[in-house]
Amino acid sequence: YNEALIGSINSRFCFVPRGKSAWSSRLFRTLFGRCVPVILNDDYELPFLSLFGNKDGWYIRWRMREVTDDFARMLQDFDSAELE
Repeated sequence: YNEALIGSINSRFCFVPRGKSAWSSRLFRTLFGRCVPVILNDDYELPFLSLFGNKDGWYIRWRMREVTDDFARMLQDFDSAELE
């Protein structure tokens, strides 16, 4: 868990893949690490959306079936200034 947290702190984007249960600490780890969550789960409903004003701009949702090299390149080429 510590290694994953350190990775989150040092990353711009953090993947939140589908887990084995309906609840996972992955999203919370990414928020604590202050990276942009990349939700890779078609059915995951984000908890506590009302705390964020139900806005979509603080995370990226991407269909797991559509993760390709192009997706990775898009994240690599993303302008860091837009994340501020």
